[in-house]
Amino acid sequence: MNNYIKHILVITFASIFISGFSQVDIQREVRVVKPYTPTLSDAEKINLLPDFDDTLRISPQIDYRIYPKPYETKFRVKPIQPAKMVGIPLDRLYKSQFSLGVGNYLSPFAELTVNQLRSRRSSIGLYVVHHSSAGEVKLENNEKVDAHYSDNQADLFGKIMYSKAVLEGRVSAGYNSVMHYGYNPELDTLLKKDDIQQKIYTTSAQVNYFTAYPDSFHLNYNAGLKYNYTRDVFKNYEHGFNLKAGVSKFIGEWYSGLDASFDLYSISASMDTSENILIGFNPYISKSTREWKFLLGLNTTTDLRDGEGSMYIYPKAKFEFNIVEKVLIPYMGIDGYREVNNYRKILFENPYISPGYNVPNSNYSLIGYLGLKGRYSSKMAFDMQVSYSTVSDMYFYVNDTSLELQNQFITESDNVSIIKAGGEIIWNQDEDLRLTLKANYYKYEMENLEHPWHKPAFDASLNGSYNMHDKILLNAALFYTGKRYAFGKYTDGNVRELQGYFDANLGLEYRYTKMLSFFLKFNNFAAAKYNIWNQYPAQRFQILVGFTYSL
Repeated sequence: MNNYIKHILVITFASIFISGFSQVDIQREVRVVKPYTPTLSDAEKINLLPDFDDTLRISPQIDYRIYPKPYETKFRVKPIQPAKMVGIPLDRLYKSQFSLGVGNYLSPFAELTVNQLRSRRSSIGLYVVHHSSAGEVKLENNEKVDAHYSDNQADLFGKIMYSKAVLEGRVSAGYNSVMHYGYNPELDTLLKKDDIQQKIYTTSAQVNYFTAYPDSFHLNYNAGLKYNYTRDVFKNYEHGFNLKAGVSKFIGEWYSGLDASFDLYSISASMDTSENILIGFNPYISKSTREWKFLLGLNTTTDLRDGEGSMYIYPKAKFEFNIVEKVLIPYMGIDGYREVNNYRKILFENPYISPGYNVPNSNYSLIGYLGLKGRYSSKMAFDMQVSYSTVSDMYFYVNDTSLELQNQFITESDNVSIIKAGGEIIWNQDEDLRLTLKANYYKYEMENLEHPWHKPAFDASLNGSYNMHDKILLNAALFYTGKRYAFGKYTDGNVRELQGYFDANLGLEYRYTKMLSFFLKFNNFAAAKYNIWNQYPAQRFQILVGFTYSL
C-alpha cells in the first residue's frame, strides 16, 4: 500500500516539473539546402523455386460396380398420319353458259352451252346457237335488196374414257338459209323473197373408238363411222357415209401403220343418178430420233362412179431435222390426195351455188413443199413454207350466165399448177397477250381458163387477244384479201376485176362477276365496201351487244 502511494507521488512531481519546463520559449533557425527527395532502395529477391523430391509413389486403386436399372418414362408412341399429295386447287366449273345479244340489221344472237362437270370416266355436253340478220344491202345500181340469213346449229356430244381407249360420239342438226340477192345490176327488177331464198337442212351422227397404249408392245387401232344428210329447199338431197379404220404399232425402232377409208355419197335423181364412191388405203412407216424424223408411205384412192373405177396412187414422204433442237428445224416432203367435192361441202362453201349443182372430184396429183419452223425465243414461234402443186379438175366459181338474173353460180374446172409461199408467226407475250400473223402468196398457172376465178393472189390476217386481269377481254381480227377476177357479171360474159379489201373485227367482254359478263362485238369495223362473191356485196358496219350468264 505504501509503495503504491510512493509511485503516485513520484509521477505527480515529475508531471509538475515537465509542465513548468515546457513553458520556456526556444528560438531556433532551420535552413533548407535543397528539397527533400525520398529514395527507395532496390529489393533483392530470392529467385528460388521449391523443389519437391519424394521417393514414395502412391497409385490409388479404384474399384466400382454398375447396377443397371431401367428408368420408367412417361413417353408414349403416337401414330403419325400418312403423308399425301395435295393437288393444285382447281377452278370452279359451271355446268352451263347462256349468251344473248342483238345487233343492227335486226340481228338477234343466242347461244347455249351445257357440259358435264369434271369426270375421269365420261363427258357429255350440248351446244345450241342461233344467229340471223334481216338487213338489207345496196347493189351497184343503188337498189336495196334483202340480204337475210339465218344460221342455226345444235350438237349433242359425249365421250367415255377407258383405261387405254376412248369412245366418243356426236349427233348434230342444223338449219341455214340465205338469199340469192346478188342479181345482175343492169336489170331493173324487184326480187321476191320466196323466189330467191335457199334453205339448207342438215343432220349428222358419228361414233369413234380408238386406243391409246403408251408402250410399243400393243397394237393401237381406231375406227369411226359417220353419216350426213343434207337437203335444200328445192328438194335436192344427199346421203353421205364415211367409214374409216386404222392400225399402228412399233416394230423395233420403226413405227408402222395402215389407214383405210370408205366414202359413199348418194344424191337425189334431180342432181345425178350416179353414186360417188371412194376407197382409200394408206400404209406408212416412220422413225424419229432427237436429231431427225422421217416418214414414208403411199396414199391410194379408188374412185368409183357409173360402174367404172379409177385408181390413183400418190407418194407420201416427209423428212425434218434439227439444226438447233426446237429452235431451227428445216423440213421437206411430197404428198397428194383425191379431193371429194360432194354437195354438202360445195353448198356450205358457196351457198349461192345453183341448187343441185354437181361438182366432179379434184385430183391433187403432186404436192411438194419445203419449209422452216422453230422458235426465235420462248415467246415467238414461226413456220415458213414454199410449195408447188399440180391439180387436175380444180373447180372455180363463175356466175351462171344462162340465168337472166345471174344470181347463182356454177363451176368451171381446169388443170392448174400452183406455187404458194406463206408463213405464220405466233407471239405469246404471256397468258394474257397473244398474236398470230399469217400471210400467203399464190401464183396460178392455168391450162385453159384466163384467170383463177374468185381466187386472190395474196391474203393475210392478224389475230390478237388480250386479257386484262381476267376482267376485261379484248380480241381483234384483221383481214386483207387481194384482188380477184370474176366471170359472168353481164350477159355477154365480160371479165371483172374485184378490188382487194380490208376487213376488221373487234370484240370486247367485261366480266362483271364470274357468272355474269357483257360483250360488244364489231364486224367490218372499217365499214369496208366489198363483194364476198361477184355481185354479192357484204353487209358493212355491224354491231352486236349482249350478255353471258353462267350457271
